[in-house]
Amino acid sequence: MTTPPTISTTADGTSPVGNYPISASGAVDANYTISYVAGTLAVTPVILTITADAQTKTYGSANPTLTVSYTGFVNGDTASSLTTPPTISTTADGTSPVGSYPISASGAVDANYTISYVAGTLAVTPVALTITADNQSKTYGSANPTLTVSYTGFVNGDTASSLTTPPTISTTADTASAVGTYPISVSGAVDANYTISYVAGTLAVTPVVLTITADAQTKNYGSANPTLTVSYTGFVNGDTASSLTTPPTISTTADTASAVGTYPISVSGAVDANYTISYVDGTLTVTPVALTITADNQSKTYGSANPTLTVSYSGFVNGDTAASLTTPPTISTTADAASPVGTYPISASGAISSNYTFTYINGTLTVSPALLTITANDQFKVYGSANPTLTVSYTGFLNGDTDASLTTLPTISTTADIASAVGTYPISASGAISSNYTFTYIDGNLTVTPALLTITTNDQTKTYGSANPTLTVSYTGFLNGDTEVSLTTLPTISTTADTASAVGTYPISVNGAVDANYTISYVAGTLTVTPALLTITANDQSKVYGSANPTLTVSYTGFLNGDTEANLTTPPTISTTADIASAVGTYPITAIGAVGANYTISYVAGTLTVTPALLTITADDKNKVYGDANPTLTASYSGFVNGDNEASLTTLPTISTTADGASPVGAYPISASGAISSNYTFTYIDGTLTVTPATLTVTANDQSKVYGSANPTLTVSYTGFLNGDTASSLTTLPTISTTADAASPVGSYPISASGAISSNYTFTYIDGTLTVSPAVLTITADDKNKVYGDVNPTLTVSYTGFLNGDTAASLTTPPTISTTADTASPVGSYPISASGAISSNYIFTYINGTLTVSPAVLTITADNKTKTYGDANPTLTVSYTGFLNGDTQASLATPPTISTTADAASPVGTYLISASGAISSNYTFTYIDGTLTVSPALLTITANDQSKVYGSANPTLTVSYTGFLNGDTDASLTTLPTISTTADGASPVGTYPISAS
Repeated sequence: MTTPPTISTTADGTSPVGNYPISASGAVDANYTISYVAGTLAVTPVILTITADAQTKTYGSANPTLTVSYTGFVNGDTASSLTTPPTISTTADGTSPVGSYPISASGAVDANYTISYVAGTLAVTPVALTITADNQSKTYGSANPTLTVSYTGFVNGDTASSLTTPPTISTTADTASAVGTYPISVSGAVDANYTISYVAGTLAVTPVVLTITADAQTKNYGSANPTLTVSYTGFVNGDTASSLTTPPTISTTADTASAVGTYPISVSGAVDANYTISYVDGTLTVTPVALTITADNQSKTYGSANPTLTVSYSGFVNGDTAASLTTPPTISTTADAASPVGTYPISASGAISSNYTFTYINGTLTVSPALLTITANDQFKVYGSANPTLTVSYTGFLNGDTDASLTTLPTISTTADIASAVGTYPISASGAISSNYTFTYIDGNLTVTPALLTITTNDQTKTYGSANPTLTVSYTGFLNGDTEVSLTTLPTISTTADTASAVGTYPISVNGAVDANYTISYVAGTLTVTPALLTITANDQSKVYGSANPTLTVSYTGFLNGDTEANLTTPPTISTTADIASAVGTYPITAIGAVGANYTISYVAGTLTVTPALLTITADDKNKVYGDANPTLTASYSGFVNGDNEASLTTLPTISTTADGASPVGAYPISASGAISSNYTFTYIDGTLTVTPATLTVTANDQSKVYGSANPTLTVSYTGFLNGDTASSLTTLPTISTTADAASPVGSYPISASGAISSNYTFTYIDGTLTVSPAVLTITADDKNKVYGDVNPTLTVSYTGFLNGDTAASLTTPPTISTTADTASPVGSYPISASGAISSNYIFTYINGTLTVSPAVLTITADNKTKTYGDANPTLTVSYTGFLNGDTQASLATPPTISTTADAASPVGTYLISASGAISSNYTFTYIDGTLTVSPALLTITANDQSKVYGSANPTLTVSYTGFLNGDTDASLTTLPTISTTADGASPVGTYPISAS
């Protein structure tokens, strides 16, 4: 080239960020027509670091004015050179608690700078808060009320819920504490925003009420009274009935013989110094007992009158019998004389007695079939004639029954037919069905041709009340071997007697026999009715010794035809050898003298049982002084009859008590038992032996303790115990107290005893002394943590050994806390030590803590880059956010490695720039990727000049390329350029443009 090009740009050292043209011109070379393509000079921003300045303020005060410092200005730039100054802010405000708060800067804008920010710190310090325990009150035995406190000194709208640790509020009083006043102490509140002091309060305890209610009871009529009990409302502190000085007395007017109803249960006499006692009466309800009435099973034959219906009883008490009922039961059955064979319920109902509830069990009346005799009637016929209609006669129908009453009529048949020779042929009946009858059959005869035949009825006998026997006849005059079965029609046999016919004789008549071969005459017979057997049984009875004899009754077995006692000519006389004075035992009941024409009478004796009477033996109440021998024990009697007295007993009762010479003051049962008499059963009512009290001196023993410790167990000594008694013999041990408590300073304090309770003693008391000596407090420097570069956190200590609600505020001089670490200290552990605390109540030991400095976070951002396709990659760089203590990239042990996937051959597009591998003990790293943008290179496409002869077709049009990189050719183009010209085959001579696009 004859003259090289001159290259220049409009940018200089002060040019702001932007793109500036680079132009070339003035090149000369005879061989070239030279064209120029301008280039670009890109001016990129420099890094400006804006650091928020550290600040301090008091908790609750307004934030101070926030400021920043700048590192990185060039060209004489200052904060006023920024297009937009930074905004400075903090998360702290007037309400922010004690601690460190970040001050951040953001939002600065200037095209010439890439701006990074370093946060500062705003430190907030604490204020004073007084916590006062509120005074409270509660009733004796109730749980302590919720203990509360009042606060003076809260700021920023803080309340108790704002504290990190709320105060612990406590009192020496508990549920069992007696009436009096008790201190309420408060301690242990923690809040980094406050220095806390405490003021104690007072809990006042007042007394309660006890209601004793007689428990409602029930018992069944005739049973002994249940054990009477009471319920208590108002016991506190785990007290029970056994805690009472004197238990209540419970009584009722009801006894074993009391009728159904309600009776009062009264309670009184309970004593206890800790309660005001009121009473509520109860009720003893006597309820009816269950009495079961069972209808006795009975039986009869179909057609007979119902037997006498009776019942049995189960459940009578107190010697009651059926005669004790207000109304006896009604007994009935659905069956009557006409009822068919089957079973019928016998029911009892309607019994009334206020002392019983009734259950009824049905009995059964069983009706069994009667006997029905079916007799085939005799017939006759003329030889060669058809058989006559065969018929039967019935003996034994009851209740107006006829053959229409049968379920199935009998079948009647004969061996004779139209060809039968003169003679007699049997007529038979069978197959009748009825549930009310069992059947016997008598055949008849079909008689062919007549003769003289005499039929004589046979004499019969039966017992009064029984069904008639089968009536039979004898025959005189049969010829040719004929018999009864030869008769055409059998004779009808009848009598005027029936089941109800009285003892005597009744005619038996016969007639109606028919046979064509005979002329028949009749001779009557006699049915004799004899007496039936009637058994009279004296019914068993019972009565209580000394009571009048019950009404004597009898039962009958054997009545027939609906007969009852009223059918006897003379009823029986019933008697017994027992009378009102007869001793317990059994006595015969006899019946004699009954007369009835239709019965032969036999007798069965019954038994009158005399049961023991109830005798109540009550042990008499007695009194004695505690430690004395028991007095002579005696008893009283209630229930003697027939002039009996104590001398009438076989064995007198034994009277005893659980009390002896050593028994404590109180009431002891006197019981009686073991009396024997065959004429009495016994109930016993206990009496009471009352023992009254002695004197006991209680001395409080001297004690000692270390300051701040709980009081030692306070003890006492006793003078005056009797009967081997010890402190465990007391109903309530004495309350031992002292004016000293865990908060009492070194010194001597009185120990007093009071409140012992024992029904056996009255008490005198002698005071003792409690001596208090000093204690030990361990102060441990609390472990702390901070991030590298932060100011040190507030150093604190923990205390082990504070007593009596003491806190750090209780010390005369608090400890000094220090550490070797400061804001610039690298990551690591640094000792925190405490020393110099002063308090007259404590000896101090110190335990060091540790301040751990942990790495700060450093953010490394890969800077975005650009290049033209085909160029080498630009130098890759990063920006840092988070350096502290003046650190820079040079402070890193190992700087980060920066890489990208793009290279000189990478096509147009965006490629990740990543940073990694930085190392520093003072930082942990986060990485933000950048982007390398590859932009297109310039490719010049020149349409090649062509020539042709006028009139010829256009030559092939071609182009040349300038600017291909990385070995690219036109084959690398996605789409080849289109080449055209305005000339065609007809174009005249001249020059025409060739364009490519």
